[in-house]
Amino acid sequence: HTPASVREAPVLALCNHCAEPPCTKVCPTGATWKRESDGVVMMDMHRCIGCRYCMAACPYGSRSFNWRDPRPFVETDAQGNFSSEFPTRTRGVVEKCNFCAERIREGLEPACVQAANEVAEGTMVFGDLTDPNSDISRILNEQVTMSRRVNLGTGPNVFYLV
Repeated sequence: HTPASVREAPVLALCNHCAEPPCTKVCPTGATWKRESDGVVMMDMHRCIGCRYCMAACPYGSRSFNWRDPRPFVETDAQGNFSSEFPTRTRGVVEKCNFCAERIREGLEPACVQAANEVAEGTMVFGDLTDPNSDISRILNEQVTMSRRVNLGTGPNVFYLV
């Protein structure tokens, strides 16, 4: 009974950081794995061989293949060096959202959350689902939400307010 306005609205193709991620099960090199400490589905683009099995396994369309070298589109410093905070992506590999693991490590929010909230406060919330006192847990307890394709048993951990 979802209203048409919601059913037909565009949805970000975020990685859903599944509790049971099918992408990790099909990766022949172990380039994709679920971090046990916080459940973030990670990817080592340097171990990726570009087979795209993970793309086929992901029911959310959350992965992309680099058909061309993305480095010309990445900002560099005055000496032409790439940021050391995030690995340089290359042609022929798959990539995905990792909730900006390098920012989480520093105690910051993912960049998408920060950018969205600079436009309209509260647009996106990120936090620890296992902490009952976190903002995200409070919102999930108080608001009506939905997740994509829960019937597949992947346990998506991205929620949308309805």
